[in-house]
Amino acid sequence: AFFGGLESIGFDRFIWTESRSDIFKEVDLATFARFDLQLDFGIATASEGMLKIMAKTAHPHAYLKRTRETLLAASKHDLTHQVYLITNHPGERLHHVKETLSFFEGLIKELPRTSLISLSPQPYRYYPGTALSKDPEGFFQRYGTVVDDPFWWRRDVDMRSASACTRDTHLSPSEQGEIDETWATGVGRLNRILMERRSDRASRIIALRSAGYLDLHLLRERWEREGRGPSLRGGERRPPRAESGP
Repeated sequence: AFFGGLESIGFDRFIWTESRSDIFKEVDLATFARFDLQLDFGIATASEGMLKIMAKTAHPHAYLKRTRETLLAASKHDLTHQVYLITNHPGERLHHVKETLSFFEGLIKELPRTSLISLSPQPYRYYPGTALSKDPEGFFQRYGTVVDDPFWWRRDVDMRSASACTRDTHLSPSEQGEIDETWATGVGRLNRILMERRSDRASRIIALRSAGYLDLHLLRERWEREGRGPSLRGGERRPPRAESGP
């Protein structure tokens, strides 16, 4: 109904949004594809073992089955999309990384042409409400996970740097290095394949998104010069001042 309303008023702006990958029917994806829209999926991992550790879902096998169906349907309808993954989550081991890469390798083999832009790995960050925050002692016992700054969010600090405050002490430096290298080489290889198979529509959506990035960057620079707009340090937000002219 919502997207039907947008169509009825001739809505023609670029939409960029993110969601889970296990909640849509194919008809939903076909509807989204009628707009200049990029739908990103926060999949996190394609390893059933890591899904359990993350507490992402109570049914890992069903989650991955639905995720695979969603990604195939998105490319079928040429709906531009991207996949976000989480790296270095507490408890992650090399076999988990290989399982995730294998899942996407198998998926991409079925897509001679795709609207999947890329796989985008993001390093784990510690936030209240996550599985680790609810069971820090259990994570320490199982994986040697240490949270160096568990209450960073109570202070006015840079969120991105302060939340990167965990380490698995059961992993040796060489083991962690192998995990990092496997992520980097595996995702890099798959993204090169995706670039070669990218649909023309997906390339156009990327251009629209890039133009929006530039507009936002210029607006933020202006706000910073004028001392207004949202705080970039995650603290109290300052309301914009009223414009004095056109």
